[in-house]
Amino acid sequence: MSIDLPFPSALNPQVDLLDEHLAVVAGRCAGNSTAELKRWRAVQFDRLAARMYPEAPIDLLALTAEALVWLFEYDDCLVGLPPEAGRLEARELMRSTAWILSGGQTRRPAHPMGLLSDVCGRARTIAGRAWWFRFSRDVQDFADLMYEEGCSRAEHRLPSPGSYRQLRRGTSGWALLTDLAELAGGGPLPDDVVSCEHYHRLRWAAGDVACAVNDLLSYPKELAAQEYHNLVMVLQHSRRVSVAEAKEMVTETIRERLDDYQLARDEFLCWRPSAAGYVRAVEHLMRGSLDWSLECGRYPALVDGGRDHG
Repeated sequence: MSIDLPFPSALNPQVDLLDEHLAVVAGRCAGNSTAELKRWRAVQFDRLAARMYPEAPIDLLALTAEALVWLFEYDDCLVGLPPEAGRLEARELMRSTAWILSGGQTRRPAHPMGLLSDVCGRARTIAGRAWWFRFSRDVQDFADLMYEEGCSRAEHRLPSPGSYRQLRRGTSGWALLTDLAELAGGGPLPDDVVSCEHYHRLRWAAGDVACAVNDLLSYPKELAAQEYHNLVMVLQHSRRVSVAEAKEMVTETIRERLDDYQLARDEFLCWRPSAAGYVRAVEHLMRGSLDWSLECGRYPALVDGGRDHG
């Protein structure tokens, strides 16, 4: 089985400067714990941001990296908790996220909420009120859907394929990542663009591709952790098929949504050719996430072809 995304591989040339910046952030968030600092370094957040935002200037690259770290650290707060404890923690995180977005301050700088406070402090002023409103809404949607997922776990409910796709779009953080991609692609998109059907079709076809690829790569890790919110497992359960058949279904989903993305991209650019920078930035998100997943060793390598580390 192989996965290939037809977009060029790239790496931001500011990756070394970003590594220095994240070392400072890690020291603050990890409380200078040697074990925590080692864990941060092993994840290679600098490479992840540099892969996903290869054209971002260093200030924006630092912001995107901190947002990515926040997504991972938020998720890590819920890993390994018993279902009911996970639901309660997800509810607390959801409420804390709303508090930070409203302008509240946290007393826990080493907690993910401390990092979110830093991210929001800069994001409020980086691209104007309309963009900030969309970004803050998407951050809150992420937290709300993480709580919904926690409730699903606590109730031992495995979602249907359709409801899982909607949930996965939210818990992946794809919306806020594409908000940041606007800035990497040249600046915030006008209101008439982000409200049009062309934009939404392109955004979510790309997101479905990225999420399906990640689920395919992370399946062994999540199976070992007894984590069942994964498209392979959802399809295996709902369609009553083998693991191999479910994986092939996910691979076919990737192909189909890639075709949908290509069509949506052509229509979007025909309608708004000036948004080419944004489209390129979205494609960097898809390809960069795949390249990082393989090179950092976080997941077993299922892809042999299509890798060019730039």
